[in-house]
Amino acid sequence: MLSKLESIPRGFVFRAPRDAKTNYDAGETLAFELLLFGSAAQFLPSFVLALLQLAHEGFGANRAPTELLSVEEIPLAPPTQVPDAHMTVQFLTPTHLVSQGKAVRAPGFHHLFKRVRDRINAIATFYGTGQIDADFAGLGAASERILTVRRATKWESQMRTSSRTGQRHELSGFTGECEFAGDLAPFREWLILGQQCHVGKHAVWGNGQYLLSN
Repeated sequence: MLSKLESIPRGFVFRAPRDAKTNYDAGETLAFELLLFGSAAQFLPSFVLALLQLAHEGFGANRAPTELLSVEEIPLAPPTQVPDAHMTVQFLTPTHLVSQGKAVRAPGFHHLFKRVRDRINAIATFYGTGQIDADFAGLGAASERILTVRRATKWESQMRTSSRTGQRHELSGFTGECEFAGDLAPFREWLILGQQCHVGKHAVWGNGQYLLSN
């Protein structure tokens, strides 16, 4: 399994609120979500300790002093139910998918599904009960037959500067909506779960978040 991966996937995702901003004034509150997958959930106390230390050292490029006010456990909302013949996918944060060594700028259904499939399987392998028993090749081939009815996406260029090294890292990807049609039944459960796992590069930092709708 390791030979097929560039690295072991992280067992967590940081998810900022949709109205998040990059500059905060003194006294303002920053709220964000931390999603822990499978066995990674047992390390919640360690995450809290790390956040306490980070708050003490300061957030952001200027290391602004902060205070950890609270940690709350939030139950997951019921999954969105989508029909078997048509669905809309809304990409909320920049989504960076790679196909044949190149960044995908105009996503098709198979680009999304294959990366969701592989990410869920990797998380299950390292943080769950093991690799998923499924016909990966068959699902991948079937996903290529799903039609793209509408594509309204745009490429967003974003950068992150490491406060530790000073290096700049690209966090670019596409956002927007796509409508897909076809026999979607074999892919529904994968895509429903993928809403929580995110997909693509930099998913751990909140990129690749999407929502399904009818």
